Amino acid sequence: MPKIEQSHIEVAYRVAKRWWDRQITERAAVDLLVAEGFNRSSASDYIRNFGQMMRGERYHRTLSLGGTRHYFSNILVDFGPPALVNALKAARAHIAYYASLKNGGNSLSLVNLCDEFDKLIGSSDLISEFEAEVHKRADWSVEDLQREAKSSPDKPEKVIVYTTAFRRNPSVVQLRLRQAKGICGRCRKPAPFKRATGEPYLEVHHKLPLSQGGDDIFENTIALCPNCHREAHFGSIPVVFKDD
Repeated sequence: MPKIEQSHIEVAYRVAKRWWDRQITERAAVDLLVAEGFNRSSASDYIRNFGQMMRGERYHRTLSLGGTRHYFSNILVDFGPPALVNALKAARAHIAYYASLKNGGNSLSLVNLCDEFDKLIGSSDLISEFEAEVHKRADWSVEDLQREAKSSPDKPEKVIVYTTAFRRNPSVVQLRLRQAKGICGRCRKPAPFKRATGEPYLEVHHKLPLSQGGDDIFENTIALCPNCHREAHFGSIPVVFKDD
């Protein structure tokens, strides 16, 4: 196939994610990429390597540096730091495998890329800032929260922190937490503990993920306990949430 462009890589990630979420089979995923211009071997690499990154397992076939960067960035945004840890583990195992080959060559660029993303694992500045903004709105009236939530763009602003993250609307989060009254919207059990501020600890989840085009609006959210939230992201069976 012609040179793999950024647009191909973006399609490959979206298709691989659908396969990982068990929405399509591996064969169907490969067929979709072939239809986008990939040869079958490259298509299979982009699908299988994604799965091995998510599991933290060594992969053998090398992706382009741009493709690996895109996978790392989006795995972090869509699945969180634990998934990025696995992806980095898989990439470093690939580096070791490649170096063991007779004509393996130099993987310094990939080593540097892994080092760059290693620095993101402990970064919490953006999260801390957002949590502070949500807490600041705890004493706002429902009317004020609704006013700001409705006046803000449905699509959240993106900010660059080495990778792309979504700057979510804190009023939407505070509205959902207040509506939940400390009860998980899935298992219907009380929040497992309280924050240092005394508020019940629930996490606000987007039913249709922002990374898939979901809107950052009240109607697209649900308050979940940590267990239900992790299951929504990492459970073996996709979780479907009904509208309010």
